[in-house]
Amino acid sequence: MRVLLLALLCAPLAVAAAPENDPFARDLLVLTDWFEGEFDNEEQRWFQADPRSNTPEEERHVRVHTTHKRIDAPEFGEHVFYVEEYTHDDPDRVFRQRLVIFSSTPEEGGIRMRQGFFNEPERFLGAQHKPGLFDDLTTEDAFFLDECDVYWKRVAGQFEGGMRPKACVFGDGELRRYAVHDLYLSETKYWRVDSTFLVADDSLHIGMPADQPFELRRVKRFTCGITFDPRGPEPQEITDIPLHSQGGSADVTRERDGQEFTLLMRDKEYPYYSTRPDFIYFSIRHKGELASVVFTVNDPDSRALAVNTGDLVASCFRDGYEFRESLEALGQASDAVAGETADAPEAASEQPQAEPDPAATRRGRILFLQCTACHSLKDGEDHKVGPNLHRVIGAPAAHKPDYNYTDSLKDSGIVWSRQNLSRFLADPYELVPGTAMVFMGIERGADRAALIDYLEQETR
Repeated sequence: MRVLLLALLCAPLAVAAAPENDPFARDLLVLTDWFEGEFDNEEQRWFQADPRSNTPEEERHVRVHTTHKRIDAPEFGEHVFYVEEYTHDDPDRVFRQRLVIFSSTPEEGGIRMRQGFFNEPERFLGAQHKPGLFDDLTTEDAFFLDECDVYWKRVAGQFEGGMRPKACVFGDGELRRYAVHDLYLSETKYWRVDSTFLVADDSLHIGMPADQPFELRRVKRFTCGITFDPRGPEPQEITDIPLHSQGGSADVTRERDGQEFTLLMRDKEYPYYSTRPDFIYFSIRHKGELASVVFTVNDPDSRALAVNTGDLVASCFRDGYEFRESLEALGQASDAVAGETADAPEAASEQPQAEPDPAATRRGRILFLQCTACHSLKDGEDHKVGPNLHRVIGAPAAHKPDYNYTDSLKDSGIVWSRQNLSRFLADPYELVPGTAMVFMGIERGADRAALIDYLEQETR
């Protein structure tokens, strides 16, 4: 969060199709980055069902799972998303499909979110898993109600959005009503009020009261596997089990006796603990039972989870990461890395790297906002307070002949491998004592990895 606040305070990043000196260009980039992904309110459902919460049955929220998939639809704009939502943890119970378009509107004092309705919604069901469905998307496939647009503004460390008061009106006679769509979005949470009220007396028609939002949290995706009887003569292995962190579950069957098991994962902010209340929980239980056969409780940022009873072994790995690089990304690279010198750069620069994840690269672009005050990036751009960073990855430290580096950096003998860059971004002064770089460091390993991915992609 420290890095994110720095990014939000930096100068705006120019965005395609945005007016020159647009004050919301940077916010548009951050908002759409946070909006992308999956969200679920299972944690809210769990809390409301717990007797200690004292939540009346009529005030409990239905479970909602939403997917916001960024799509390439130039006819509609640059920041376009397909939104699909279902209830009761059942992907077949889809209740909402939208085409959502974000744009900066300085004249309105914020960011506009248009909501499109499909003329043939069944044609796009499940499109978040079938991106080719949007290849032929045209403006004839959706319609928009301008009165129902949502306008967003950044407020401290989050974004808040809503419709104009009583602007989105529809229906006839006694059932003429208006919609309330109040939204709150941070990097990890997506809360919203989604209700309609009668125009005649402002009474609630459908949905929850305005002070009771759906509290959705960002989903982390894992791929899991389980092996029954791993020490037996005929072990049974089941792989490629998708699971997500917001109450995701999957059922498997042990072949030798037909016994069914449920794998369950929850990313919790436990309200009844005062010590270490945030954790990710992975359990295996007999199907239909509450008690676990085995479970593990881990740090919420964990990328790998595993359990072992002897009779079964199960593991889950978070999607989007190369686990051979996990030490680098967690900021725990071996001290030997610092010993790499300019005399032997090949080992650091020629190892094959996986293609960066697009979402991580967008995250890296946001993080680089804080660097633009001191560093240029493109080939041929002038140095700023700090040197131009074009093709920095794999190069020896102090390699630009027309920049006046400090002696400490010139004498360091460092090669800017991904590992050394990660160490330097975590704490410049620890790796290069005496450096002139004024920077407090990036604490989270995942953020450093995303920034390095962005640098690598932009400076090839």
